Amino acid sequence: MSDQNQGTASTGAQGAQNPQGPQPGAQPPAGANVNINVDEKTLLILLHVTTVLGPVGLVALLVIWLTKKDQSPAINAHGKAVLNFQLSLLIYYFVGIVLTFVFIGVFVIIAVMVLAVYGVIMGAMKASKGELFKYPLTIPILGRVMQQAGMCAKCGYNLAGVTGGVCPECGTPISSKV
Repeated sequence: MSDQNQGTASTGAQGAQNPQGPQPGAQPPAGANVNINVDEKTLLILLHVTTVLGPVGLVALLVIWLTKKDQSPAINAHGKAVLNFQLSLLIYYFVGIVLTFVFIGVFVIIAVMVLAVYGVIMGAMKASKGELFKYPLTIPILGRVMQQAGMCAKCGYNLAGVTGGVCPECGTPISSKV
């Protein structure tokens, strides 16, 4: 019986939303945005998957993000995170190409490719749950995405409704800009 309840609670957009409001003491998963509908989740996943398409993916990312960022805070936050990641990958690829002249660039390029595949998989998986993935080794070119999305910059915990000056998950002080 509990398996049936768990199965229905985790499927679809309604699984992420509780019509009776949050249960006392219950916290959403770290970085979860419980107000995301199915169409937004599809776009969020698509934003993360565009990374594998190279330059075409960058154009697709920009089109989706620029046309939808004002309509959805989640799309804005995910778009910034993916764009930061893609721009960081471009910089790392460029460094790898330059370093090929001293024969270590090939290893840098392979490492960047592995990072890109890992980022796409993890970003899409988190987006399917309505969570924002904190990409590793990303240069924050477009600002601090996690803090702007109302999440802890260190652990990604959703800070919505937190009244204290520290993250309840990891104890990191909360910036007054959040």
